[in-house]
Amino acid sequence: MLDAHPEVVQAEGDLAHLAHITMIAAVASSDIVLSEVLIRRVVQMQTELEGPHPTALESLLCERIATCWLAVYLLDAASIETANGERPPENIIEQHERMKQKAHKRYIEACLALAKVRRLLPRPRR
Repeated sequence: MLDAHPEVVQAEGDLAHLAHITMIAAVASSDIVLSEVLIRRVVQMQTELEGPHPTALESLLCERIATCWLAVYLLDAASIETANGERPPENIIEQHERMKQKAHKRYIEACLALAKVRRLLPRPRR
């Protein structure tokens, strides 16, 4: 059945989209509009980064950049207050900061990888 319907494999096997939905649900599960806007923004960013004729590798790297971008900004926006509004323990704050730093590092590494790939690709003749 799946061989006859590759579009199902494409849609259901999109792990990046699953990651986007999971990250967004963690911070905006009750806000349907925000969830949809964020999903569309990630797709828009990937499309802009890819440009008109991306290679498969460029598409993968652009997808990765968009995913990392989402993670960085969701972590930046995430409140680490406790349920009763008190400041969380220092170890929780430090863990959150480490998560933000690691997410930012992955984002920069993905951007650099795309830049390297594009430098190495042959340029189309005009």
